Amino acid sequence: MKSVIRKWGSNAALLLPVTSIEEAGYRVGQRVEVNVSRGRIVIHPLEKLEYDLETLVGSITDANSHGEVSFGLPMAPLGPVPAKKKPRVRRAGLRQ
Repeated sequence: MKSVIRKWGSNAALLLPVTSIEEAGYRVGQRVEVNVSRGRIVIHPLEKLEYDLETLVGSITDANSHGEVSFGLPMAPLGPVPAKKKPRVRRAGLRQ
């Protein structure tokens, strides 16, 4: 994507497509922190995005959903593996 930095009052502005903002995990109107590191402009969110389950589920359509996905055969249940007992060794001729 190419863009142009333009003057906006006494500041500079860079227009970014909303699709690019959303693809990067940001939203329009979100507060961000802008830093310069090694000659690059780096943008970090100031607030954690919170999602509404009803809105997310409501946005599911036939076009963006998929069928079942196989991850292979079931594995053994998770949990501790029982340790094997060590066989007792008896020595002949010794009594206690």
